[in-house]
Amino acid sequence: MKRTVRFIVASFALAALAALGIASCKQGEGERCQVDADCAADLTCNTGEGVCRSSNSDNQVIDASPLPDASPDAPVIDAIDAM
Repeated sequence: MKRTVRFIVASFALAALAALGIASCKQGEGERCQVDADCAADLTCNTGEGVCRSSNSDNQVIDASPLPDASPDAPVIDAIDAM
């Protein structure tokens, strides 16, 4: 009977350690993420790409607004074709 209890306790402890090990894994550079917490300590989540990136990386992709279609001093077209 004692051997069965020890086996159950040991199995439970092993399963708990495996679950904690899997839950504590952080994503490395270039791996998928959704928030900064998904990435390892020295990485941040680039939400535009959905991957972890180094904050001091030279090839870092920056999330930025798109360039405007026309310059601010472009002439206004009176007749706009809405069809």
